[in-house]
Amino acid sequence: MSRGGSARPASVAEWSAGGLRKIDGRVATAGSAGLASPMLVALSRRSVFVRAVRVPNVSEELVRQALQFQVGQLFPVPATELAWDFVLGTHHDAEGRAASLFAVPNAVLQQLTEDLQGRGLKPYAIVPVAVGSMVLARRMGLETCAVVERLPDGYGIDLIHEGVVRASRTVGDDADLAAEVSLAMAAASVPAGPVVGAGGLEGPGIDRTCEAGVLEALASPEGLELDIHLEHPERAAERARRRTRTRVRQAALLAAATVVLWVAIGLDLSDRAAARRQAEARWNARLAKLRKERSLLESRYAEAQRLQNALARAFEPGQKVSDVALVVAEAIPPSAWLTGFSVERGRPASLRGSALDNETVGRLVQTLAGNGRFRDVKLLFANKIDVEDTPVVQFSVGAHVVGNVPLLSAEKTTR
Repeated sequence: MSRGGSARPASVAEWSAGGLRKIDGRVATAGSAGLASPMLVALSRRSVFVRAVRVPNVSEELVRQALQFQVGQLFPVPATELAWDFVLGTHHDAEGRAASLFAVPNAVLQQLTEDLQGRGLKPYAIVPVAVGSMVLARRMGLETCAVVERLPDGYGIDLIHEGVVRASRTVGDDADLAAEVSLAMAAASVPAGPVVGAGGLEGPGIDRTCEAGVLEALASPEGLELDIHLEHPERAAERARRRTRTRVRQAALLAAATVVLWVAIGLDLSDRAAARRQAEARWNARLAKLRKERSLLESRYAEAQRLQNALARAFEPGQKVSDVALVVAEAIPPSAWLTGFSVERGRPASLRGSALDNETVGRLVQTLAGNGRFRDVKLLFANKIDVEDTPVVQFSVGAHVVGNVPLLSAEKTTR
């Protein structure tokens, strides 16, 4: 059963009808000197029934449900008058695993409760003291052994097999310890194993010694992890009911908090959606205005571009007139001469001259046509005449000067 209260006990002691035995071995027969709450209470070996049982490899909860129907058959006291708990062994196989079943009469628990109340102490958990021997055996890596510790009035013997307590008993000071251990192992059908002296116990029949005592092992992290607690069934049921009510309240609060959270999220999403729609409307209006301004600026830019092109044509013609005249002069053959050359803005250039024969005129036309500065070179006319009894050919050639465009485009009018 689960333990409640603090994460760790404030003190540890073994309880018996004779009083509380602290870790240092002294018995506090009256008062609670050196003890503090919450206290881990270890029930003496004479106060607890121990049975080793075989259980299937299932969860602890299912094991507990199965053992509820067997407790009354395993102990000499009716199940309704017992508080019980169990510890599972570490070794398991296809047939299941070993478990130690501990039980204590309700009358003993009542006596323990009254004793603790009289001392002003509250229990952290109530466990069999033999569980400490099991912790020591596991710490030493022993599956089977006997753990012996010194008591104020004798010795305590705990038999461990398959990692769990198989039997637990006490003997007097004058007992033959080795013989008692052998007898106990035979009675519990436990194979022979080493005898461990807890709390630094040494002597005849002790094979190995462990400095830690049984109570110290119970208070160790390994002991606290076992999570065993013997308590009155009515108190366990009441604690379970309180735990259930607490869980129900927590579930109800969680459900209410979930509803509130979803409502808050819904309202927040609604507010955000409204704010988003308003923002979208503002941005759409601003975007429409910007698009209108962009369209206006584009039209102004196009007008400025047209003006720039016109100015470029006016002040930066494609070819200078002097360059064109120089090219024309260089193209005149030796047997021809110019009598006139004219070129106007946006109009074809006109060459007039005379030549000795038609072949010379033809070469001139071909030369100008092959020059990239001119296009649409045409012979306008070529007439033969006699000048002082010398035959000559008067000619006129027209050509468009590349880049010589008009300043303004001519507008066509329709009548």
